Amino acid sequence: MPAPNAAGTVEHELTSRDLVIGAHAGGGNLHATTAAFLTAKALVGDNVGTAQEGDFFQNSTSGRWSFYNGTTWAENLTNEQFILAASSRVEVTAGGDCPITGSIHTVDGASGAADQIDDFTGMVAGEFCFISIDDTGAPITIANSATINTPGGRNIVLTAADDMCIVFALSATIAVCWPVTNADLKLLPEAGTKLTIAAGTAVVTSSHHAIDGASDTDDDLDTLTGAVVGQRLWLYPDDDAATITIKHAIAADKFYCPGGQDILLAEDTDYAYMIYNGTQWIVLAASTLALAGSGIGAALALTTNGNGAALVGVEDAAASIVAATVEAAIAELATPVTLTKASEASDVIAVTLAGPAHVAQYYAQALVSTTGLPDVAVFTMAETGAGAEVTTTAQAAQVITTDANGAAVISVTDVAGASGKTSILLVTPCSVQAGSKAGAAAAVSMTFD
Repeated sequence: MPAPNAAGTVEHELTSRDLVIGAHAGGGNLHATTAAFLTAKALVGDNVGTAQEGDFFQNSTSGRWSFYNGTTWAENLTNEQFILAASSRVEVTAGGDCPITGSIHTVDGASGAADQIDDFTGMVAGEFCFISIDDTGAPITIANSATINTPGGRNIVLTAADDMCIVFALSATIAVCWPVTNADLKLLPEAGTKLTIAAGTAVVTSSHHAIDGASDTDDDLDTLTGAVVGQRLWLYPDDDAATITIKHAIAADKFYCPGGQDILLAEDTDYAYMIYNGTQWIVLAASTLALAGSGIGAALALTTNGNGAALVGVEDAAASIVAATVEAAIAELATPVTLTKASEASDVIAVTLAGPAHVAQYYAQALVSTTGLPDVAVFTMAETGAGAEVTTTAQAAQVITTDANGAAVISVTDVAGASGKTSILLVTPCSVQAGSKAGAAAAVSMTFD
């Protein structure tokens, strides 16, 4: 490094690659000066020579930087101003590549339009770069992809003047990108767009989407493509004019739904939340399952007697309530289910379900005690008594109905055999269109030898 001159100034001639935090379009000159020298503003002569556009000078006392734009000096730059002043502009190519030639860049889309970055080129392992947008009217999306890793697998959208990202090259082909705004790490919001189903299929491009059927009519969503492993997604109806049914299936880009049940998105408040495991979508939560047997059930009917008093009745859709009065019918509907387990036989434990003396529908789950989740690789179940299976057999969760006497038998199988593991059979009354004819949920624990 050069020695200080007579004025106490050290001049450093550095290129963008010489600096950790970067370069600028005007030549990469940075200078350290005394406080008295900065206040002179002429900044020419014996001290540093004639200033050129793009030069930076640092006050050796305060540590603050000033920038020469070719006409005037901007003094005491903030960190954000320094980064923006030191940047050079690059443009996203037609193929989605963002060429990196320095350590600080403003990025613009092709022809100054909004664009998406699918790959960073020109970097070597260990390099990093600050990225911000060149034009706030042209947002830039940095897409999570095979060559760009983003937090949570989410796309990053740069929209505001102070939105920035750090790009770090793991190799010449793989980069990690993290959003930074005013030195605070945060996930930038993504724009949720409307997806319209075409022949049962839609393509995901964000972390949340409104979904609609063709011509705003009821439709089935069978397949959702465009996801990357680990991507999470919220789906919700575009409006309540069309009911969207998310179809359960086990196949590529299909939906594995709770209990093997389809999911209904009918009301504005309905939703489905899911994660992509690299092969298909696993639905983690949903507002409404499309349970079969909606004709089974009872509902309360509320009227008035014309004098302001409320009258409550029970509508028995299946004509299976034994009680003859409203009070007795409500008590019958509230009768809790009981679960009685038998001894293990050949890695199977049968549990007898006894409920109110009418047909009722239940959602049963064979939970793994250590995780609290159903796992078909650990436990499966089947209805083996007087009841009936509504959903596919040999699953870790399924919907069953009882017989007219409220009876059913659920047999839980230890898949591995002699595993010594504990399952918790959780049986919950199903909410169906006409109401529910079952009482509170019940559970029983069983440990396999």
